[in-house]
Amino acid sequence: MRVAACSAFLLLLAGPSALPQDHIVGVDREQAVVAARTSARDHDLALLTVLLSTDEAARAAAQAGTDVGRVRGALPSLSDAELRDLASRASRLSADPRAGLSHDVEELLIIFIVVGLVIILIKAA
Repeated sequence: MRVAACSAFLLLLAGPSALPQDHIVGVDREQAVVAARTSARDHDLALLTVLLSTDEAARAAAQAGTDVGRVRGALPSLSDAELRDLASRASRLSADPRAGLSHDVEELLIIFIVVGLVIILIKAA
């Protein structure tokens, strides 16, 4: 009984900052975080889908010995971090495709992205 009374007294002395509800994330904040992550993932998927729809991507996939449709279809199975990494690379390529690079270097970058996707898919299987 004394322990319970002492615990209650200490809790009152600690003030409102010790109450458990201060440590719980609100539902609104949690929903906002989930919505932001979903939006970012959808954006990354769309960006990579557009990149993999190009003729260069089809040629790069053929050179890597795979079908670009299979690679495109496997995009949703990638983790958020993998999608973010590949989308970041694709975004830099799309934002400044020439940036002093020759067509061959641009094609090599696309091949690199396709090969990266193939490696990730092989590891996941």
